[in-house]
Amino acid sequence: MAYTKQILIPANTSKENAVSVEISMLPVVLKKIDITFPGGCAGLVGVKFDFEGSQYFPFVSQTWFIGNNQTITINPGFIFESKPNVLTVVGYNVDDRYQHTIYIVLDVTIRGSIFDPATNRSMIPNQPDFLSDRI
Repeated sequence: MAYTKQILIPANTSKENAVSVEISMLPVVLKKIDITFPGGCAGLVGVKFDFEGSQYFPFVSQTWFIGNNQTITINPGFIFESKPNVLTVVGYNVDDRYQHTIYIVLDVTIRGSIFDPATNRSMIPNQPDFLSDRI
């Protein structure tokens, strides 16, 4: 299963005033993260990932992933067990002319059931309740 997200970062967005988007996940094993920096970013755009108020990726605090016309891949193998799990993508853009969009793909394996046994409803956001009309 994959979670995808885009983060649009306006021109002149400093690290101190970084923008963020959240990715809400079920309990999962986070197998792989792909971060795609389109051409034109020119090393002026950076992103990092926070979880519960702490920086998770890159592993070194106060560092950022930076790129241009490339995809950076991380294979963390982290287990996120609580519900909900919210991974926050934080981004800055010191380009004084153009906004930039960075593309994020999280490759995950769901831990446990994808159905809530109390309601027989899907726990995956925005998915149909396959069993609700069959029980």
